[in-house]
Amino acid sequence: GVGIVVAEKPPVPRLFMDQVIMSARKENITPFIVVNKCDLKETSGFVEELRKTYTSEAAIPILLVSARAK
Repeated sequence: GVGIVVAEKPPVPRLFMDQVIMSARKENITPFIVVNKCDLKETSGFVEELRKTYTSEAAIPILLVSARAK
């Protein structure tokens, strides 16, 4: 698979994410999104937005990661 690592800040352009997803699928590679800094409060809205766009509509798995232990 191919992972697209994103965080709310700095933002990753959605066009770039869409291009990676389309290219991966064209080559029969499973794309997934990795959200870094998920321990930050402001990231929850960002994650929900990504889930609505990529999980609900495009069935792209989203993984949450953080360098800090909860």
